[in-house]
Formats: sequence, C-alpha cells, structure tokens
Amino acid sequence: MAELNIDPSTFHSCGEVKTVNVNGIPLACWHVEGGENTLVFLHGNSAAKEVFYKQMSFFAEQGYSLLAIDLPGHGQSGDAASDEIADETYTIPAYARAVTAILDAFNITKPLLVGWSLGGHIAIEMKGQNVSLAGICIMGTPPLGPGFEEFEQAFLPSPLAEVTTKAVASEAEIIAYAKGLYGSACSTPEFFIDAALRTDGRARARMGEHWASAVDGHKQRAVVGKADTPTLVFHGDQDKFISSAYMDTVEWGNLWGGNMHRQETVGHAPFFEAPKIFNATLHIFAQCVFP
Repeated sequence: MAELNIDPSTFHSCGEVKTVNVNGIPLACWHVEGGENTLVFLHGNSAAKEVFYKQMSFFAEQGYSLLAIDLPGHGQSGDAASDEIADETYTIPAYARAVTAILDAFNITKPLLVGWSLGGHIAIEMKGQNVSLAGICIMGTPPLGPGFEEFEQAFLPSPLAEVTTKAVASEAEIIAYAKGLYGSACSTPEFFIDAALRTDGRARARMGEHWASAVDGHKQRAVVGKADTPTLVFHGDQDKFISSAYMDTVEWGNLWGGNMHRQETVGHAPFFEAPKIFNATLHIFAQCVFP
C-alpha cells in the first residue's frame, strides 16, 4: 500500500483499518463494528478516509457500524499497476463497483452512503447501478454528466479546480487545491495536504477524461430526479468550487426535508468546517432512514 503516515491518536480513536483486495488492488477500509445499521463514508478527489475522523468518532458513540474507504490511488490504498489498469480503475462507475465489492466483503446491506464531492458522485452512480441503499447524503456534489455539457454551469471558474483533472501538478498547485477543499474558515491539517500530494495523479486525469467522454455512467440529474431513496444534500454558501445557482436547478426525487441544507460561512467541506451542525443533522437523517 502507499506510504501515508497517519497519527492514530489524532484520527483513529475507534475501529481498525482493514484491507480488501478488489481487482488486484489493496483498498484500505477504516471499519468500526457497532449496531446493525451502517454509515459508509466516501471521500473526495485527492483526499483520504481520515477526512471523516470527526464523523467516525461521533457516530461510533451513537452505536452505528461505520466504514470509511480509501479509493484506489488514494490514501493507504494501492495504485493501479499499469496505465491500462488505471483506465479501467479510475472512473466514477469503476469506483462505484469497487465500493459495492467492499460492501459485499463486509456483508453490509442497505447502508447510508455519505459522499463528499467525488464521493457524492460515486454515491449517485451506485444508486444508478441499483445498489440497495437506506439513504444518501451528499455535499459538494452537483449532479451532472456523464459528459461536460453541464460543467460550466455547475462549477465556478477557479484555478484551484484545474488540479482535479491533472495527472501532473506542481506541489504548490496541489497544496493550494487541498487548502481550498477544506475552506478558509479553518486551518487544514497537514495530513490532509499529505493525502492530496500522495494521490496518484492518473486517478485525477483518468476520472476527468472518462467522465468527459460520456461512454459510461448514469445521467446523474436523472438518477436523483427519480430516486426513491431519501437524500440529504448539504451545500456551503462559501464553496469555492460549486455554483449555488446550479444546485438550485436540480430536481430531487426524494429530498429529505424538501430543501437543501445550506450553511453560511461554510465552504466545500461542511462535515469538516461545521462538524457539530453536520453531525447533528446527519444523525437525525440516519434515525429517519433506518428502521
């Protein structure tokens, strides 16, 4: 697995990290064994499972089972061994299938998926692939594509965003991008920056190229528009990447509470920037979607 130094005393206050081999790639999974209901956390582009450490500790105390996954090419998970394997691995539909395989490995049925940014796109794709879900929570995720038809409307013009599809980016570019991901209202842990620097650049490039080609993947606006699964949507009004106006145009089939949860003075990562509000709202949502 990739080298990424983690301070257990800071992040892993509960559970343990296990490895699941999916299509020849070892994927690192932070697992907390609790009750019968499971929350599954999917991180964003150039991040790692530990970004959810404030949620893992909180929901472990509430008695839930938890799983946070390092996507292929990220965190402590392995990289694709060749460019050919990278082409088959670093795509949103392939990520969705890998997460589904991990759920099967842990015998997890009908979880609540919590997806941030790229992780939210993966959650929507899993719904499109007919994975059985109790609920979906997304943040920093504008439903769009496949294809680039909606990109100009969905994303704000920003030099930071250019890193998301770059195979090769400078250290300075990646650091600036990482700091933008977690908002300006709080300091970014050094580990989060290390996780961005560690990410396989092919994972960024292949994902972008594949989604732009529109050869595979479910139309995300259509998926969320007809979804019967309860969906909780967070949006930070200070998000440097996502257009609030675009989010207002999305039609949701089963939007919990009837509205997006907008958070003032919060950027792209509500779960990290305002964890008390995020955790409390997600907890109520979990109590509603699980029997």
